Amino acid sequence: GAFFIRRSFGSDELYWAIFHQYVQEHLTNCDRPLEFFIEGTRSRTSKSLPPKQGMISTCLELYLKNRRVTDIYFVPISLTYERLLEELLYSNELLGIPKPKESVNGLVKARTILNQCYGSIFINFARPMSFRELMHTLEGPTLKNRLSHTLTPSFVFELNAQQMETIESFSYVALLEMLRNQVVQPISLIATCMLLASTATSRQRRLTFERSHQINLERLCYQIEHLKNVLVNLGVKVYWPLVDQKSNQDHSFEIDNLKHLVLDNIKIHANLFALVEINSNDTDFEKILARARNYQMSSTNASKEECSCPFLIKLYQPHSNRSSSSSNPIDASLFESASLFIALCSYRNQLVHNLVRISFVCHSLMSVLVNDEQTTAQSDSDELMGSMSETRAFDAYKFLVHLFNKEFIFNRGDELKDFNDAIRFLLHTNVLKANNNNKYQLNKFSLKKFLFFIRIFRSVMNNYAEIYKTLLNAKSNRIKLNESTNQIEFGDEKQLVKTIQQIIFEKMNEALMGRRRVEASMKFDLEVLSLNLIQNALTTLKQFGVLIRLSNGSSDDSNGGDDVDSKESKTINKFSYFIHLAKLNDLNTRLVYLIKANAVKLKFLNRLSTSNYSQVYDRAHLLVKSTEQSAYDGEADDEALNKMFEMNFNSNKKKNAKL
Repeated sequence: GAFFIRRSFGSDELYWAIFHQYVQEHLTNCDRPLEFFIEGTRSRTSKSLPPKQGMISTCLELYLKNRRVTDIYFVPISLTYERLLEELLYSNELLGIPKPKESVNGLVKARTILNQCYGSIFINFARPMSFRELMHTLEGPTLKNRLSHTLTPSFVFELNAQQMETIESFSYVALLEMLRNQVVQPISLIATCMLLASTATSRQRRLTFERSHQINLERLCYQIEHLKNVLVNLGVKVYWPLVDQKSNQDHSFEIDNLKHLVLDNIKIHANLFALVEINSNDTDFEKILARARNYQMSSTNASKEECSCPFLIKLYQPHSNRSSSSSNPIDASLFESASLFIALCSYRNQLVHNLVRISFVCHSLMSVLVNDEQTTAQSDSDELMGSMSETRAFDAYKFLVHLFNKEFIFNRGDELKDFNDAIRFLLHTNVLKANNNNKYQLNKFSLKKFLFFIRIFRSVMNNYAEIYKTLLNAKSNRIKLNESTNQIEFGDEKQLVKTIQQIIFEKMNEALMGRRRVEASMKFDLEVLSLNLIQNALTTLKQFGVLIRLSNGSSDDSNGGDDVDSKESKTINKFSYFIHLAKLNDLNTRLVYLIKANAVKLKFLNRLSTSNYSQVYDRAHLLVKSTEQSAYDGEADDEALNKMFEMNFNSNKKKNAKL
């Protein structure tokens, strides 16, 4: 069963007391467990939300009172949906469209969902977590903290600051355990690879949000296989349907099975993806799907830049002639594209928490590499791998963690541990090589893997930079700027979020229509229009001391009944939020410098990754698979790869000289 609670308790102390007593009596005397959602609400983005402290503190308070409860166990439960029922509804909410009201007519129309396939639901139970064990870990096997409350009446018991901090830390540990036990499904891998794949014209190379996301089916399978291997090496639980045992011996059969898996997911998510056959005018999805299933995939061409597979997977393109309240057809098309793009991002977000720490470490190492090594394309290839200081990289990593701690879940105080774990993973997978004096060097054979970690979160950084740039340009926008104090003043945070979204939307629309010059800094994507992303970017400013909230003062006691003074006082007191533009400029400058500094080195590493280094690396892996040997194994394979590289380098000397 279940019991009803209010959405908000507010200052109703009687309701608080009854709720506390009811929950604690249930835990003490009832033989049934209590289930609740630690995040407090549904996530529209599929990212985990920071844990709420209300219910969990009510439960743990019972243990800290030293009453009849000697321990409390928590069982983290993870739920993963192959296809969200409300995927487009959530993305529309993030764009500002209110949730449609429930009605009998809507219930009747909802019958159509019974004819659609929504895939599977995965429910995973983690190992029970003991709060008593955590307390023993933090304070040792002593009951001093609990015994201090033995003589305190239960109705006057209050949690102190140290206990609240312990409860908060435990809630983050429980949430991270839920994330570790979450099952990643193939659609998350497909969405991640699709968002990283883009084709661009000369203008779209700067106008990134206009790029069309499409990829060859054969190449998509190759990238999904590599991404799956990265996740498995991290210990992530990836759902991969079982196939015949001969797939372990025949790589072509494994690729063909992966093709069928991708096509099955494309069929389930036909509202997000389009399957296109090159040089064919056929638009029947089922016929194209049948021909794609019968196409024989190659196990050797997938790693090449140009694949011979005649099938493309595209992000579904909306029809611009669709009716809209706006008189501008581009408005409707841009809005629908953003809705589909954000829906695709929600599936990517189901796995990004597994990669965010490694990606931030790679970004930090890259920034240090650029600062330490001002090399050029004419330098020796080993020097171009650079040397990276661990100490300086950790400072950049902490900055990224603090800046994006509303986007991703980080346990406060674990920055150094997470950084060292990510470094060990990069060393173990041969992405980095350790030098003396705590410095690291990039492995020239693993550049593709390093670049993947860089690219997967680069768009989030660009989106934050665009939001902060919009605030910094307040003079030319519809945001209230007090020029005497150089501060942005506003009274409603939600209204400011919507204003920023509208300004960015108009900027994108003008660029598409040709009324605005395409700026070199337009590197953001359509996710920048998400109200959740803008809200998180503003909330982060509070932690950096950039955004300050003041309590509204009362204007009645200082006006003496004068109507004119009363109006002026109300005008002054309606601004309860202030943004210091000087501090915001410093924060944005550091973020933009990190983005641009990495882009300088990224261009060369990108070229290098498509040259002989990575081609030889890919060929060596296929050779290992075909001879049924083990995977890439440290120095022994490094020596063989170096010999193969030298032979290949000599045969393509002219090509390398041009590069």
